[in-house]
Amino acid sequence: MSKAFTLFELIISLILFTFITSLLSKPLMDFYHLNFTALHTNNLITQAHLNLLKIEKLIQNCINITFS
Repeated sequence: MSKAFTLFELIISLILFTFITSLLSKPLMDFYHLNFTALHTNNLITQAHLNLLKIEKLIQNCINITFS
C-alpha cells in the first residue's frame, strides 16, 4: 500500500476545496465590505470631530478679542 495520493484522491480533494471555497467566498466578501464601510464611517466621524474642535478653537479666539 503506497503512502502517496492517488489521482482520484487528488481530484476529490480539489473538488471539495473548490466547493468549500465557493461557499465561503460570498460571506467573506460581505465581511470585507462591512469592515471597510465601518472603517470609513469611523474615519469620517473622527474627521468631523477634529473639524468641530478646530471651529470651537476659532470661536474661542474670536470671543477673547479685546479692543483697546
